[in-house]
Amino acid sequence: GKEYEIPFRFYDELLKHGCLRSSDKWSGNRLLTIWSGRDELVCPADTERFLELNPTIRSICIENSDHRMTDPENLAYALDSAADHFCDT
Repeated sequence: GKEYEIPFRFYDELLKHGCLRSSDKWSGNRLLTIWSGRDELVCPADTERFLELNPTIRSICIENSDHRMTDPENLAYALDSAADHFCDT
């Protein structure tokens, strides 16, 4: 895929304009966010804030993972967690 460099001010603008908010479309138990606790591309605090605003989204944080989950164990855990989530809902 193509990589984009997104300046941090982009996320500031999202917060400023209320874009990191809850949506009626994001209800129910089928939504899942798997995110990295040591993400070098997306600020973990932004992910936490987004999840606070959207409490119906199930969250799984892989604390010691980078954004791309380059550690095979982290990637396996993410995939297994997603499979478990979607098989249970």
